[in-house]
Amino acid sequence: GDVYKRQGEVCVAGVCQAEVCGAVAPPTDVTDASEVETAEPESRIIFTLNGVANTFDISAFAQFVAGQRLVQVRASKAQKVLELQFKPATMTIAGAFKSDVANPTRVVVCYDDGGADPGFIGDCAGFTHRSTVYDVLVTTNDGEGGRFEASFSATLEDKNTDTIALTAGQVNVKYR
Repeated sequence: GDVYKRQGEVCVAGVCQAEVCGAVAPPTDVTDASEVETAEPESRIIFTLNGVANTFDISAFAQFVAGQRLVQVRASKAQKVLELQFKPATMTIAGAFKSDVANPTRVVVCYDDGGADPGFIGDCAGFTHRSTVYDVLVTTNDGEGGRFEASFSATLEDKNTDTIALTAGQVNVKYR
């Protein structure tokens, strides 16, 4: 095998490449970094419930329900579901929300433990628990097609007013 060098090329060990200002250009099979897609983070909500760590990563999303002025953030695992509701809200609502600080936007944290007796009507209809106290910080809200990220904690009660502590909550989901 003879190697035939074209004008503007440098050949080393039988491999010819374009010569640029005396330097050898990178091989043409190297992918340009601008063409590499970075993997989108997995959509999920993680939290600790009564001391037990949970990761809910099935059907995890945020969405804006315009007719209700509601931002809904939801994820599930098996039969269990966790949902945060911000109302009234705009699609790109962000900032701090606490149950003990006056704010026109109310947050409700709803949790369904998969039990047979949901027992709530209204905001948490179909859920077994709803928040009585909450502390939520929305740090990223890109709106439709973007990401929704937040940290949160809450005290949840069931229909018998028995409470459970939800702590160390972290939301990182795709916004529908």
